[in-house]
Amino acid sequence: MAEVIYHILLTFVYYSDAELDRFVEKVLGMMKNNLNFTTPDPALADIQTALAAFTAAVAAKDQGGTQATAARDAARKALITLMRSVAIYVTKERARTIRR
Repeated sequence: MAEVIYHILLTFVYYSDAELDRFVEKVLGMMKNNLNFTTPDPALADIQTALAAFTAAVAAKDQGGTQATAARDAARKALITLMRSVAIYVTKERARTIRR
């Protein structure tokens, strides 16, 4: 069986709100119950919570206002920070398993 190679790209930071939402959903789906990544850091539940906050903030932003835009920006920043952390986790975990 061929070894799976993980390429960790951080280009998601430039995605539109909708693209970021879809990307995070995809990552969560791929990481859930993945035997290669048994103890993700940060926890997937934390990412799911941040995603829900981001999604809600995006919907509220569409209703207008400077405060709503600032709230969306803060939720986006928090989500991206968690996604960068999980990218580091995946990179370290893959490096650890390759060295075995």
